[in-house]
Amino acid sequence: MRGADVSSDHYMIMTTLKLKLKKYPAKNAVRKRYNVQTLQNKEVQGKFQISIANRFSALRDIENETDIEKHWQHTKNIWHETCKETLGKKKSDQKEWISAETIQKLNLKKTKKETIDKSRTRASKAQAQKEYTEVDKDVKRSVRKDKKDFIDRLATQAEEAAGCGNLKELYSTTRKLAGKFQQTNKPIKDKDGNRRAAQKMD
Repeated sequence: MRGADVSSDHYMIMTTLKLKLKKYPAKNAVRKRYNVQTLQNKEVQGKFQISIANRFSALRDIENETDIEKHWQHTKNIWHETCKETLGKKKSDQKEWISAETIQKLNLKKTKKETIDKSRTRASKAQAQKEYTEVDKDVKRSVRKDKKDFIDRLATQAEEAAGCGNLKELYSTTRKLAGKFQQTNKPIKDKDGNRRAAQKMD
């Protein structure tokens, strides 16, 4: 191809390249956590224990596995599969003080709302609306109780921290009570962006 004359004897070349791009994982990607709070529910506890026991009983058949790495991988998979099946993933916006019982009631409220939307007659819709209203009141009572219990626990923790002179715990708990808590465990880095190792002070 000849063109773009700039008094040169060079030729311009046009070509097509195929590049295989690799997705680079973000260093600070947030790992999803399992909703262990649901283990407060006795029914969920029972399902979790049974599922774990059944899976580990199957693992006994390969207990003579000499490769420790494979054995660890089997064990890890058992925990992940059981947690995923019985607990589910924790939502990022879920309040830590909301109990498993309240979460169940919230799910029931959602179901009742869907029933209203699917109602075809006035009578069925009125009945569904009545049930939804009752569940909504129950959810609000449960949320208020959870919040009160959470504040009471924090107050007890703050009192115990003050009693034993644990100022760090006292400060952290007080900020939670004030609604201004934000965990900021950020590493110290040097001018090149590398993490600084902790140095022991003499």
